[in-house]
Amino acid sequence: MPSRLVPCVAALLVVLLPCSALLLAQEQQPAVVGDQSAPGVGGASVFAGYKLLIVAIFYLLWVALSDWMNRDLLRWGAQMKLDPETWNLINVLCFGMAFLLVLLIPIFWASLPALVLASFVPMLVYRSVRKGRIAEDAELAFRISGGSEGVEETPLAQDEGVLMEFTAAGGSEEEQTANLIRARQGAAFVQLKDLLVTSITNRADLIALDYTRQSVAGKMMVDGTWHNLPPLDRQTGDALLYSLKCLAGLNPTDRRNQQIGKFGLKWLDMSLKANFELVTAGVPTGERVQLKTLRAASKDLTLVQLGMWPEMQAELVKAMNEPGLVLVSAPPRTGLTSTWRSALLACDRLTRDVVGLIPSGDVETEVENVQVRTYTAEKLAETLRATWLQQPDALVFPNLLETKVVNEVLQEVVEEKKSVFIRAQANSAVEALLAALAKAPDKKLFAQAITAVSGQRLVRRLCDNCKQPLNLKPEAIVKLGGNPKTAPAVYTHFQLPPPEQRVDEKGQPIEIPPCPICQGIGYIGRIAAYDLVQVDNGLRELLLKNPAAEKVDAYLRGRGQLSQLQQAYRLVLVGVTSIAEVQRVFAPPRAG
Repeated sequence: MPSRLVPCVAALLVVLLPCSALLLAQEQQPAVVGDQSAPGVGGASVFAGYKLLIVAIFYLLWVALSDWMNRDLLRWGAQMKLDPETWNLINVLCFGMAFLLVLLIPIFWASLPALVLASFVPMLVYRSVRKGRIAEDAELAFRISGGSEGVEETPLAQDEGVLMEFTAAGGSEEEQTANLIRARQGAAFVQLKDLLVTSITNRADLIALDYTRQSVAGKMMVDGTWHNLPPLDRQTGDALLYSLKCLAGLNPTDRRNQQIGKFGLKWLDMSLKANFELVTAGVPTGERVQLKTLRAASKDLTLVQLGMWPEMQAELVKAMNEPGLVLVSAPPRTGLTSTWRSALLACDRLTRDVVGLIPSGDVETEVENVQVRTYTAEKLAETLRATWLQQPDALVFPNLLETKVVNEVLQEVVEEKKSVFIRAQANSAVEALLAALAKAPDKKLFAQAITAVSGQRLVRRLCDNCKQPLNLKPEAIVKLGGNPKTAPAVYTHFQLPPPEQRVDEKGQPIEIPPCPICQGIGYIGRIAAYDLVQVDNGLRELLLKNPAAEKVDAYLRGRGQLSQLQQAYRLVLVGVTSIAEVQRVFAPPRAG
């Protein structure tokens, strides 16, 4: 039994044993009332043999539960801010008082419930408080997730910290086991597990470590934004990288060449699985390491679920269901694949014959009821002619602008009234429109064919658990595009109060725990701010005469179209994101 609980139990026994001996002795002298014994009343029969057995059972049960609570407090009490001495004292006093009641109350069955309650209630209260403290700290929840029951009190160094089960890289089970053993022998294996916990609890997509001669600078990307990690000294960083490379099946001694490997892990009790890809490469200052979280393919969402307003979705789908060229665009790595697939799923693929002409290896366009034909660059023209013989109603051509058959496809759109969908990388719908126009060999043909262009930017969603209302003046609401009389509350991300408000009545600093949902970042997940340009005859004429971004923007404003920035502020007005986040995303790129 752990040493801190021994004094408490010993003190309890000092009181209990003499009392038990005294009352056992009294069993030999039954109380007399007149000439008759009075069985069942007084100390003479309180501790009959079977009653002593009942008391002993509950006493041993209490000892077992107290031992678990004590060991749990010694291991996690500091993190949960629960004092072992205080809880052990409360536990012992409760049981001691209940035992004294059993000794003092003449009717055994009347006092027994107190003993039963004292055996369980302190433990139940502790577990309730413990559960609440764990719920407030997601990282602590992951650390305890392996369970404290059954854990050795003197674990090996590599078994300290979070209890994880790793799947190391390797071509055979023996090789995987060897790589895992080498990783576990690393001096920073515990710090490696802490880094993985940080990655998963913060939903990081990528962790980057930059090694220099003296230290290791780390940062993690969460929802497209970088957040700094505490720096590591070079010795700890090297030991951590040794274990990482062993898990990924890489050569730990090669610090110059690029290496790529993968490994997986899971928590036994939570059945939480995660897979990572490790990329390392030597750089002039040392070494650069990237740890990427490999996520399973997510379920396709509707355009509205991705962030498109219902009326905009209706306009885009209408354009896709009619003859014409529709362009879907987004900046690199900002959800273009998700929007592309959702747009294809939204259009009519049941009553129309839709064929996807995609380069070999592209799986992003493979959706239900879209017939896929793959092509190689040298056989593109041949594959396209075979596709025309099928007489499709709509053609899905992801990389049309990069091929030499653009005019042929546009001719089909204009003369044969076909629907064609293409995608491109651009920061806005206007930018995508002008870039596609510049690539088209026949500008007039392109202007006749194009009917709609969508664009998007991703902004982070505010955490609903910790977002704070933002008081704005009526004129500020108007600038955002809202009506001060009807606009709902505008929110911003959680911000700590000023230092003078973070003290208690005695002037002592108050620790404000981070939000358990977003880990103190203030945002969780992202949503797209879409814009949609519908091309009319006036815009076609402008594209052929003066295709400048300023002229096109002015024309669109003249007909009442909202820009992509204004669409993003609509998300602010409904409490989905913040003004600061929109300004960050739409800030002009820094020079250099």
